[in-house]
Amino acid sequence: MLAAAPAGEREAPDGQIDLDANSVLVYRNQARDQSSRFIVRLARFKPDIVLEWENLNDQGTVHLYRKAVAEGQQFTVSGLFEVGVEMESEDEMTLWMPEEAFRQLSEKGSVKIKRSNLPFQIKRSGRTNISLTLNGREVEVPALQAKDSRGGEWLVLDDLSNPLLLAYETRYFKQRLEIINTEDRRPLRWIKNPPPIK
Repeated sequence: MLAAAPAGEREAPDGQIDLDANSVLVYRNQARDQSSRFIVRLARFKPDIVLEWENLNDQGTVHLYRKAVAEGQQFTVSGLFEVGVEMESEDEMTLWMPEEAFRQLSEKGSVKIKRSNLPFQIKRSGRTNISLTLNGREVEVPALQAKDSRGGEWLVLDDLSNPLLLAYETRYFKQRLEIINTEDRRPLRWIKNPPPIK
């Protein structure tokens, strides 16, 4: 089960996370007995999202179109991350929940969306805070808790303008955001010129 701050020990969240170009996200992925880091660098954040990613062995790029960001009908945890491939998506999101889906989950308590082209439902199960490292300091951020109809548990940043996946867990896989750096201005490794906004 996803670990969050106990109800009686929560501190007030430290506020919003303002992402922009060159922001870096570092996730910890756990599959069975193997743990690895998954690193994402943003080339553009909104109205579309352009990013490059890498893990220990592979790298690639992903372009999430603005229609996908606003009202995508599908979500994937790993399906857009293929080795060395420049992926584009008009309707499928990853790492960020589509804004309209997040709005429904937050306000109505549930949302139907597709994963791997199969419909599934996500239901809100509460709200909490989660700790992570932001620009070198430990902070608490607000998270929306949810469970899906396939047994997955979710923590999503409780921010309509940035519904970022904070943690995802199934019986065989865990992914958790550990570090965000919005002050690192080193150049991107593979994206020299971000593509036109789509």
